[in-house]
Amino acid sequence: MLSKDDFRRELHGLKNEYRLDNRWVQDWRNWNDETIMDGFIDAAYNLYEATARNFLKITVLGDTEIRSMSELLSNFGLMSAAGVQETKDITMVKDLEQRRRQVGMGTNEGLKGVPKVLGVGSILGDKMWTPILNDALMLGSIENDQTFHLGLNTAEQTAWQAGGFNSDRSGWITFFRQQSQMIWRGNNPRVFARELLALKFFGYKPVFSKMGLTFAPGLGSRIGPPGFTIYTRALKDLEFFQNNKPRVMGAISEFLFDDKSALLNIPTSI
Repeated sequence: MLSKDDFRRELHGLKNEYRLDNRWVQDWRNWNDETIMDGFIDAAYNLYEATARNFLKITVLGDTEIRSMSELLSNFGLMSAAGVQETKDITMVKDLEQRRRQVGMGTNEGLKGVPKVLGVGSILGDKMWTPILNDALMLGSIENDQTFHLGLNTAEQTAWQAGGFNSDRSGWITFFRQQSQMIWRGNNPRVFARELLALKFFGYKPVFSKMGLTFAPGLGSRIGPPGFTIYTRALKDLEFFQNNKPRVMGAISEFLFDDKSALLNIPTSI
């Protein structure tokens, strides 16, 4: 993994590219301010470094709602170096930790076999979130050969259960066609699309099973060693930041299903 100095050097060299490619962040984060950007890069390094200490060696991907789903947090914990932002999430973390202490009382081992609710768990939930921090999570987890798991939010779980989908490749093709907003919404790719491409670029392969959709390392070919420069260049080559839906969805479809056309004609969700 990169040292802090090397990490900061690479990100400072790319910071204006991140600003140009992700202009929408400026709508709610003042990251054109140099001091603020320095803070975001430091926060990203702290998270990147923390991935090496991920208790379960699993990273859970999915909609932002999953960071507030108590059942998932109880099992996987939050990956957060700077802490969570929302008051409701702070309260939930405290409640879950208290519940764990109560369950563990009177036992020899307590609950030592699970990660802390907040810290180096598997679900990203950090108040310093930016695309840089999200990329740091992906690249750090990839460098540590972690398994990735897709976590479904409440609506997606309901749709999966109601649809009676097969747990094989064909079932997931149908599911993603029906739940296209998971990957693409309106005229824009979702963060999950960006994450899927990171997995494609750096040697992961999807694994379909009754346990859900996971992504295993070392089964595919890499475009090179995991890094911010090579990752952002590969996204640019696909015109990801120009919202080139045919190219982006073709690459994701090929990664997931070995068929560039499987998801090309999914509807545009609002």
